[in-house]
Amino acid sequence: MASRLLALSALFLVACGGLPDASHDAVADQSQLSVLDGSPEAVGVLALLNASTTDLDVLDDDVPLNKRAAQHLIAWRDGADGVRYTSDDRAFQTMQQVDDVRFVGPAALASLVAYAEATGLVPTGGDLLGVWDNTAFTVDEADATIALANLGSYDLLDDEVPLSSRAVDNIVAARTFVTIAQLAAVPQVGPSSMLKLREFARTWSPQAPLAQLGEDCDEVDDCDAGLICLGAISWNNGGWCVEDSFADTFVVNQGGLIPDGDPNGFVSTVDVQGLASVPIDIQVWLDLDHPDPASLSYRLIDPNGADAILAAPDANGIAAITWRNITSDDEIHGIWTLEIIDPVTGDAGQLDGWSLYLTSTYD
Repeated sequence: MASRLLALSALFLVACGGLPDASHDAVADQSQLSVLDGSPEAVGVLALLNASTTDLDVLDDDVPLNKRAAQHLIAWRDGADGVRYTSDDRAFQTMQQVDDVRFVGPAALASLVAYAEATGLVPTGGDLLGVWDNTAFTVDEADATIALANLGSYDLLDDEVPLSSRAVDNIVAARTFVTIAQLAAVPQVGPSSMLKLREFARTWSPQAPLAQLGEDCDEVDDCDAGLICLGAISWNNGGWCVEDSFADTFVVNQGGLIPDGDPNGFVSTVDVQGLASVPIDIQVWLDLDHPDPASLSYRLIDPNGADAILAAPDANGIAAITWRNITSDDEIHGIWTLEIIDPVTGDAGQLDGWSLYLTSTYD
């Protein structure tokens, strides 16, 4: 919430360094606007000042404001005749109008916000925040839409939302936005754009920033473009981002029948070249056509003769390693062998192809 209250200065920052002295007419109204139009706080303050129950006593005693600030706010609202509900009355429409009233500075704005919050006038969550370009926004919808406008990539806004290219150009040039009112004021952003942004933001969530070269990572796709997460599969505590030249997928497009009840099984090989010197992550993908994959045994053998036992492939074809004798001291280059054995007669099948994903480092 605090970020919405800050425009160019902290909420309690005042000119000349201190709270205004009530005995002087000096600098009490020389403040930079710190409650932005379109924020929940601004909605609450405007509702408070325009309410029929808000009189001088409320502002002076309950909020409380400096008496002269309270008097000037009431005088502005009630017009020249000083009488409520006559033809010269005015309603506060913007926070700039409030801030321009004499003796209204950061301290007064802070007190108005606090009182509006305490009395339930500041909308939250699913409460209606307001309507911009004929599009109504709750507080949650406004927050999500602002995040989308600030964090969404150009391609996301242009292709998936989708907005006109001129609207996207102007949004990207104008961000960062603090309020929905600022977004609505961008040229080429009109009712259609606001509606599209609101609807897309309801199900969109910003991605965490991708890790850079040398930074820690947990998942395979945690690293920025051109990088891979070394150790994401093999190390339970995660790894770090390295250049993607340290990884490769080796594909075997040919398979064959898996002998039924034959202890020699089916054997296929792939020649691994072009990586660093030793393996870190190992993942095997199988394109298997067999009525009972769980009845088969699977083994991967590295160029040094060390092996890893694989589980039956899951729904995505990944045969996870259940036991690994292949170490990160083994030479990675050379012939890797996949062995599949069907120890039970009665169910025949075949392997149509397989692939081996490896990440590597230098020993």
